[in-house]
Amino acid sequence: MKKLKALENIKFTEDLAEINQLIEYLVNSGKIDKDLASSIKPKEILKAIEVVSPLLQDGKMIYREKQFLLCENYNKLVGFTDNNTKVIVQGVIDLAVVKDDQVYILDYKTNRGITAENLAKEYKLQLNLYQKAFEEATNMKVTKKYLYSFNLGELIEVK
Repeated sequence: MKKLKALENIKFTEDLAEINQLIEYLVNSGKIDKDLASSIKPKEILKAIEVVSPLLQDGKMIYREKQFLLCENYNKLVGFTDNNTKVIVQGVIDLAVVKDDQVYILDYKTNRGITAENLAKEYKLQLNLYQKAFEEATNMKVTKKYLYSFNLGELIEVK
């Protein structure tokens, strides 16, 4: 989502003034327009930094906006069908963090009016696909999957 463009450039150490400067830079460089910039809520980004930054501590590698393309039998992806048709899944993992013995993937969500439990249920398949794609691309095992809800201001582990 274009509204999350600012997060591609976040170091997760910024304060409110730096977030506002980043949004101004994105507008001035043509990466986002003024209308979109006015819809970005810097305090929500600051809250995301506060909640997500502990995941990044001691991270050896951090991937942002990691694109992937996955080709697999449909029944292997969803697990509850006899449909054996080959499908191609394309996506973007918002954030992946590699530590010594752990790998986390995280996806940002802007949904309104939904509980953490329902978000986890709704996006479990998506994160499972992200996990499969990341593991195939990197030969690293994903140990935890998360959603960050801007509406709730919280990190949600998806199991």
